[in-house]
Amino acid sequence: MAGQGRLTPGWIGWLAIELIWLLAVAIVRDGGATGTWVGVLQLFPTLALVLELAALLELASGEFGPSAATTPAEQRSPWPWCPRWTRRRLATSRWSS
Repeated sequence: MAGQGRLTPGWIGWLAIELIWLLAVAIVRDGGATGTWVGVLQLFPTLALVLELAALLELASGEFGPSAATTPAEQRSPWPWCPRWTRRRLATSRWSS
């Protein structure tokens, strides 16, 4: 909920709205409509979809951060040269002191 108790669709809802909007414009175009107004109707959801794709790709290419369950002691590693999965394996092995 956002602002004075009103519901908002969320990012998946906006994605669905944009795709339905573009489907409606495609149906209108298929019906034989031409002109600038059809292009203008198609422009805004297309731009929004391109920006959403860029944002999702940027999020997908980011590195993982520490989890909420990770304590500061777990973040400091006695083996800083090892990858994180190896550190976890070393920390839980019977050879660790």
